[in-house]
Amino acid sequence: MAHHAPHPEGPGGGILPEGRFARALIALGGSVLLTVSAVAIWAAGGFEPADAAPASPPGTKVETRQFTLTPHEAVFTEDPDTGLTVLQVRADLVSNDTQPFWADSIDQSIEVEFPSGKLETTMLTVKYTRHPAGVVSEIQPDMPEEALLVWSLGEPDKKDEDCDDPLARLECEREQAEVDWDALLEDPPDLGPVVAEEREVTLTVHQNVYQPGFTDQSERWFSEDDVAAEVTLPVTVEV
Repeated sequence: MAHHAPHPEGPGGGILPEGRFARALIALGGSVLLTVSAVAIWAAGGFEPADAAPASPPGTKVETRQFTLTPHEAVFTEDPDTGLTVLQVRADLVSNDTQPFWADSIDQSIEVEFPSGKLETTMLTVKYTRHPAGVVSEIQPDMPEEALLVWSLGEPDKKDEDCDDPLARLECEREQAEVDWDALLEDPPDLGPVVAEEREVTLTVHQNVYQPGFTDQSERWFSEDDVAAEVTLPVTVEV
Protein backbone atom coordinates (compact mmCIF):
# COMPACT_ATOMS: atom_id res chain seq x y z
CA MET A 1 0.00 0.00 0.00
CA ALA A 2 1.40 3.37 -1.00
CA HIS A 3 1.63 6.15 1.55
CA HIS A 4 1.49 9.81 0.59
CA ALA A 5 2.76 12.70 2.61
CA PRO A 6 0.09 15.17 3.65
CA HIS A 7 -0.23 18.31 1.58
CA PRO A 8 1.83 21.03 3.24
CA GLU A 9 -0.93 23.60 2.79
CA GLY A 10 -3.69 21.37 4.05
CA PRO A 11 -6.71 20.08 2.12
CA GLY A 12 -8.20 22.40 -0.46
CA GLY A 13 -11.70 22.88 -1.79
CA GLY A 14 -13.14 24.60 1.35
CA ILE A 15 -15.65 27.46 1.00
CA LEU A 16 -14.08 29.61 3.74
CA PRO A 17 -10.89 31.60 3.07
CA GLU A 18 -7.86 30.40 4.95
CA GLY A 19 -6.47 33.80 5.90
CA ARG A 20 -7.00 34.79 9.54
CA PHE A 21 -7.92 38.38 8.62
CA ALA A 22 -10.48 37.24 6.05
CA ARG A 23 -12.09 34.86 8.53
CA ALA A 24 -12.34 37.67 11.09
CA LEU A 25 -14.13 39.87 8.55
CA ILE A 26 -16.64 37.12 7.85
CA ALA A 27 -17.27 36.58 11.58
CA LEU A 28 -17.77 40.34 12.09
CA GLY A 29 -20.17 40.49 9.16
CA GLY A 30 -22.17 37.60 10.59
CA SER A 31 -22.44 39.32 13.97
CA VAL A 32 -23.69 42.52 12.35
CA LEU A 33 -26.27 40.55 10.35
CA LEU A 34 -27.55 38.80 13.48
CA THR A 35 -27.82 42.11 15.32
CA VAL A 36 -29.76 43.73 12.49
CA SER A 37 -32.07 40.71 12.29
CA ALA A 38 -32.71 40.78 16.04
CA VAL A 39 -33.58 44.49 15.92
CA ALA A 40 -35.95 43.90 13.02
CA ILE A 41 -37.70 41.06 14.86
CA TRP A 42 -37.98 43.18 18.01
CA ALA A 43 -39.47 46.07 16.03
CA ALA A 44 -42.02 43.71 14.54
CA GLY A 45 -43.15 42.59 17.97
CA GLY A 46 -40.71 39.78 18.71
CA PHE A 47 -41.25 36.06 18.54
CA GLU A 48 -44.60 34.71 19.64
CA PRO A 49 -44.35 32.05 22.38
CA ALA A 50 -44.70 28.57 20.94
CA ASP A 51 -47.54 27.72 23.31
CA ALA A 52 -49.36 31.06 23.04
CA ALA A 53 -53.05 30.61 22.29
CA PRO A 54 -56.09 32.86 22.45
CA ALA A 55 -58.29 32.57 25.51
CA SER A 56 -61.17 30.13 25.18
CA PRO A 57 -64.83 31.21 25.47
CA PRO A 58 -67.31 30.39 28.25
CA GLY A 59 -68.37 26.74 28.26
CA THR A 60 -64.89 25.44 27.46
CA LYS A 61 -64.10 22.17 29.26
CA VAL A 62 -60.69 22.34 30.94
CA GLU A 63 -59.14 19.04 32.03
CA THR A 64 -56.36 18.72 34.58
CA ARG A 65 -55.12 15.65 36.41
CA GLN A 66 -56.88 16.77 39.58
CA PHE A 67 -60.22 18.05 38.24
CA THR A 68 -62.21 19.01 35.15
CA LEU A 69 -63.71 22.49 35.12
CA THR A 70 -66.18 24.04 32.67
CA PRO A 71 -66.70 27.74 33.50
CA HIS A 72 -69.99 29.26 32.27
CA GLU A 73 -70.48 32.73 33.73
CA ALA A 74 -69.01 35.24 36.19
CA VAL A 75 -70.70 37.90 38.32
CA PHE A 76 -69.75 40.32 41.05
CA THR A 77 -72.14 39.79 43.92
CA GLU A 78 -72.46 40.51 47.62
CA ASP A 79 -71.38 37.95 50.18
CA PRO A 80 -74.43 37.43 52.43
CA ASP A 81 -72.24 36.80 55.47
CA THR A 82 -69.79 39.70 55.18
CA GLY A 83 -71.59 42.16 52.91
CA LEU A 84 -68.43 42.46 50.81
CA THR A 85 -68.26 42.23 47.03
CA VAL A 86 -67.00 38.86 45.76
CA LEU A 87 -66.40 37.25 42.37
CA GLN A 88 -68.66 34.28 41.72
CA VAL A 89 -67.99 31.90 38.82
CA ARG A 90 -70.57 29.26 37.94
CA ALA A 91 -68.90 26.15 36.54
CA ASP A 92 -69.33 22.42 36.11
CA LEU A 93 -66.81 20.66 38.35
CA VAL A 94 -65.83 17.02 38.62
CA SER A 95 -62.92 15.41 40.44
CA ASN A 96 -60.44 13.30 38.48
CA ASP A 97 -58.93 11.93 41.69
CA THR A 98 -59.84 8.60 43.24
CA GLN A 99 -59.89 10.09 46.74
CA PRO A 100 -61.57 13.19 48.21
CA PHE A 101 -59.47 16.36 48.27
CA TRP A 102 -59.86 19.73 49.98
CA ALA A 103 -62.06 22.01 47.91
CA ASP A 104 -59.88 25.09 48.29
CA SER A 105 -56.86 23.19 46.90
CA ILE A 106 -58.06 23.88 43.36
CA ASP A 107 -57.35 27.57 43.93
CA GLN A 108 -53.60 26.99 43.55
CA SER A 109 -54.18 25.82 39.96
CA ILE A 110 -56.38 28.76 38.91
CA GLU A 111 -55.07 32.27 38.26
CA VAL A 112 -57.76 34.95 38.16
CA GLU A 113 -56.88 38.10 36.22
CA PHE A 114 -58.77 41.32 35.54
CA PRO A 115 -57.78 43.59 32.63
CA SER A 116 -57.50 46.70 34.80
CA GLY A 117 -54.96 45.14 37.16
CA LYS A 118 -56.73 46.94 40.02
CA LEU A 119 -58.33 43.85 41.54
CA GLU A 120 -57.02 40.53 42.79
CA THR A 121 -58.61 37.47 44.34
CA THR A 122 -57.55 36.50 47.83
CA MET A 123 -59.42 33.38 48.99
CA LEU A 124 -61.60 30.74 47.34
CA THR A 125 -64.78 29.21 48.73
CA VAL A 126 -66.58 26.43 46.86
CA LYS A 127 -70.37 26.00 46.97
CA TYR A 128 -72.84 23.90 44.97
CA THR A 129 -75.83 25.46 43.21
CA ARG A 130 -78.07 22.75 44.67
CA HIS A 131 -77.23 24.10 48.14
CA PRO A 132 -75.72 27.59 47.76
CA ALA A 133 -75.96 28.41 51.44
CA GLY A 134 -73.52 25.65 52.37
CA VAL A 135 -69.76 25.61 51.96
CA VAL A 136 -68.10 22.57 50.37
CA SER A 137 -65.08 21.35 52.32
CA GLU A 138 -64.14 18.31 50.20
CA ILE A 139 -64.58 17.41 46.54
CA GLN A 140 -65.68 13.79 46.19
CA PRO A 141 -64.56 11.55 43.30
CA ASP A 142 -66.94 10.68 40.44
CA MET A 143 -69.57 13.21 41.51
CA PRO A 144 -70.14 15.89 38.85
CA GLU A 145 -71.55 19.08 40.34
CA GLU A 146 -72.57 22.54 39.20
CA ALA A 147 -70.36 24.62 41.46
CA LEU A 148 -70.08 28.24 42.52
CA LEU A 149 -66.44 29.29 42.86
CA VAL A 150 -66.51 32.33 45.12
CA TRP A 151 -63.40 34.47 45.45
CA SER A 152 -63.01 37.28 47.95
CA LEU A 153 -61.47 40.40 46.43
CA GLY A 154 -58.82 42.92 47.35
CA GLU A 155 -56.48 45.47 45.88
CA PRO A 156 -53.07 44.27 44.61
CA ASP A 157 -50.20 44.87 47.01
CA LYS A 158 -47.67 47.14 45.30
CA LYS A 159 -44.89 45.32 47.13
CA ASP A 160 -45.76 42.14 45.24
CA GLU A 161 -44.54 43.75 42.02
CA ASP A 162 -40.98 43.49 43.32
CA CYS A 163 -41.37 39.71 43.63
CA ASP A 164 -40.84 39.39 39.89
CA ASP A 165 -37.18 40.18 40.56
CA PRO A 166 -35.39 36.84 41.23
CA LEU A 167 -33.06 38.53 43.72
CA ALA A 168 -35.99 39.80 45.78
CA ARG A 169 -38.23 36.75 45.44
CA LEU A 170 -37.09 34.92 48.59
CA GLU A 171 -37.60 38.00 50.73
CA CYS A 172 -41.02 38.55 49.16
CA GLU A 173 -42.07 34.98 49.87
CA ARG A 174 -40.97 35.36 53.48
CA GLU A 175 -43.00 38.55 53.89
CA GLN A 176 -46.04 37.00 52.23
CA ALA A 177 -45.90 34.06 54.65
CA GLU A 178 -46.14 36.42 57.63
CA VAL A 179 -49.60 37.39 58.91
CA ASP A 180 -50.25 41.12 58.66
CA TRP A 181 -52.37 41.56 61.79
CA ASP A 182 -52.75 45.31 61.27
CA ALA A 183 -54.21 44.73 57.82
CA LEU A 184 -56.70 42.22 59.22
CA LEU A 185 -58.01 44.85 61.64
CA GLU A 186 -58.42 47.52 58.99
CA ASP A 187 -61.75 48.16 57.29
CA PRO A 188 -61.84 46.56 53.83
CA PRO A 189 -61.41 49.00 50.93
CA ASP A 190 -64.40 50.14 48.91
CA LEU A 191 -64.05 48.18 45.68
CA GLY A 192 -67.28 49.44 44.12
CA PRO A 193 -65.69 51.93 41.69
CA VAL A 194 -63.10 49.37 40.55
CA VAL A 195 -65.66 46.60 40.15
CA ALA A 196 -67.79 48.88 37.97
CA GLU A 197 -64.87 49.21 35.51
CA GLU A 198 -64.42 45.49 34.91
CA ARG A 199 -66.05 43.89 31.88
CA GLU A 200 -64.35 40.49 31.80
CA VAL A 201 -62.23 38.11 33.82
CA THR A 202 -59.73 35.48 32.65
CA LEU A 203 -59.19 32.16 34.41
CA THR A 204 -55.81 30.60 33.67
CA VAL A 205 -56.01 26.95 34.70
CA HIS A 206 -52.68 25.21 35.29
CA GLN A 207 -51.92 21.52 35.17
CA ASN A 208 -51.23 19.82 38.49
CA VAL A 209 -49.36 16.85 39.90
CA TYR A 210 -49.85 14.61 42.93
CA GLN A 211 -46.55 14.18 44.75
CA PRO A 212 -44.79 14.47 48.14
CA GLY A 213 -44.20 17.92 49.56
CA PHE A 214 -40.86 19.69 49.76
CA THR A 215 -40.68 19.68 53.55
CA ASP A 216 -42.51 16.42 54.26
CA GLN A 217 -43.33 13.17 52.52
CA SER A 218 -47.12 13.47 52.61
CA GLU A 219 -48.50 13.44 49.07
CA ARG A 220 -50.90 16.12 47.85
CA TRP A 221 -51.78 18.13 44.76
CA PHE A 222 -49.44 20.82 43.48
CA SER A 223 -49.91 23.17 40.54
CA GLU A 224 -47.44 23.20 37.64
CA ASP A 225 -46.30 25.89 35.23
CA ASP A 226 -47.96 24.17 32.27
CA VAL A 227 -51.24 25.86 31.33
CA ALA A 228 -54.20 23.59 30.58
CA ALA A 229 -56.31 26.46 29.20
CA GLU A 230 -57.27 30.11 29.57
CA VAL A 231 -60.97 30.92 29.66
CA THR A 232 -62.27 34.49 29.43
CA LEU A 233 -65.73 35.25 30.82
CA PRO A 234 -67.81 38.41 30.61
CA VAL A 235 -68.44 39.66 34.14
CA THR A 236 -71.48 41.60 35.30
CA VAL A 237 -72.56 43.17 38.58
CA GLU A 238 -75.44 41.33 40.22
CA VAL A 239 -77.98 43.65 41.81
